[in-house]
Amino acid sequence: MIHSRAQLLITVLLIIAVVGMAASATAQTRLALEAGALFPTGSLKDNSNTSPFFGGRVEFQSTNALGQVAVLSYILRAGYSPLQLKDDVKAALEALGASTSNWLFTGGGAIRVYASESPLFFSAGANYLFIETGGSGNSGVEGMIGVGLSKRGTSTVFGIEARGHFSAVANRDNFSYFTTVATVGIPF
Repeated sequence: MIHSRAQLLITVLLIIAVVGMAASATAQTRLALEAGALFPTGSLKDNSNTSPFFGGRVEFQSTNALGQVAVLSYILRAGYSPLQLKDDVKAALEALGASTSNWLFTGGGAIRVYASESPLFFSAGANYLFIETGGSGNSGVEGMIGVGLSKRGTSTVFGIEARGHFSAVANRDNFSYFTTVATVGIPF
């Protein structure tokens, strides 16, 4: 099962890379990796603790005829979190002989608005979400809003971002979580 999840994440990241490479040469395109933490809220907090979060994205930011970078960019991203079960939930599932598999996959698109001449940005987007808890899977659509800082180096782009995720997942009420990630990207 872990092997198939890794294949899914690698496939999505390769698709993102291909889309990024197909972008126009008159634009700023960045391929970035994300790593950070997922903080469960709402009903997700009932059975999960703070967990690691990993992802990747391609960002396309157009430029005008003078080569000035636009304040709006478009993003395709995917993320994965091996959700950490609370001890009592894990013990109860094990006592019942049920699966303790608990993970989350999300993938979708977003826009990012950069503040002029500032490293500050705001983002908003929508994602497809699949979550498996205790051997049972659910999927749905999630909305995402975020804020962060981005700094361009000579050959890399660094950033930090905090995002709130609010989902409409089948059979779950009040399903939400926050992610904080650090990113490193390569412009091409």
